Amino acid sequence: PDGGPVSYIASNYKLDDIIVVFNGDIFTRVNLEEVINEHVSKGALATICLTQVSDVSQYGVVTLGKDNLVTGFVEKPEPGSAPSNLINAGIYVFSKEALRYFPKPGEFGKLALDVLPRIIKDRGAYGYALKGYWYDIGTVSSYLDANFRALDEYCRDCSMPNGNDVSIKPPVFIGEGVSIGPGAEVGPYVVILPNSKIGAHSRIKYSVIMDNTTVERGAYVDLAVLGSDVFVGRWARIEKGVVVGDGSYISDHVLINRDSIIGPFREVNQSVYEVGKILL
Repeated sequence: PDGGPVSYIASNYKLDDIIVVFNGDIFTRVNLEEVINEHVSKGALATICLTQVSDVSQYGVVTLGKDNLVTGFVEKPEPGSAPSNLINAGIYVFSKEALRYFPKPGEFGKLALDVLPRIIKDRGAYGYALKGYWYDIGTVSSYLDANFRALDEYCRDCSMPNGNDVSIKPPVFIGEGVSIGPGAEVGPYVVILPNSKIGAHSRIKYSVIMDNTTVERGAYVDLAVLGSDVFVGRWARIEKGVVVGDGSYISDHVLINRDSIIGPFREVNQSVYEVGKILL
C-alpha cells in the first residue's frame, strides 16, 4: 500500500499514539492486543506481522534474527532466491515517531518499498508471527477460500430458509431479503448477499453471490463469484473459477467456461467455450 495516506490520516485526526495499518486485501484473525503489547515491550518503532506461505514469489519476504529483529526484507523475490518462507502479512504496528519515515500527505511512497526499508536500516523493526489463518484475497481462488473459511468459522449455525422444497447444504450464509425458488439446491459453501433471487430448480455450490443478483430457473453456478446486480438466465451454466462483474447480463442457456472473467455491465448472449476467456 501507499504510505502517504497514513501521514494524511495521522495529521487529519491528530494521531499521537500507536498506529495500526492493515492491508485491505487480507482475511485473517489476529490478537491485536498481543501484537501491540509486544511492540511496546520491545520499544519498537515498527512491528511487522508475518505468516508462512509455500509460494513467496508474490510477497515481501522477511528474515528474522535474535528476538525476532528483522534482518532482511526482500519484496517479491525471484523464484528460488527467497531467503525464507516468512512473508509480510500486511499488518503493521508503528510508534508515532515512525511517521517521519512516511511520505508527507499528498506525496507518494510505498510502505514495503520505501518506508519499511528505511526504518529497518536506521532503527530496526521487529517481526510478529501470526498464529492463526491468513488469506490474501487478491485472486479468485483465495477470495473463495477465505469466504469458505469464514463460513466454517462463523456460519455453521446460521439460520436457513424453510419450506418451498428447497435443499440447503451447510455451511451457507443467506442474507436478508433473499428468495429461493422450489426445488433449488444451495450449498455447501455458498454466500448469497441481500435481496438476491435464486430461481426454482437452480443449483449453486462453492460460490459467492453479491447483492441484488438474480439466478434464474435451472441455472447452475459452481465455484464462481457473481457481482452485484447480475442476471443469470434460465438454464445458464457458470463453471468453476468464473467471475461475473457487477451489472452483467447472462442470457438463457449460455455456458461460461472455466476461469473466464466477464467485466461489469456486459451482456453475454452466446456461450463462452474458451477456458480463461476475458470479456471486459
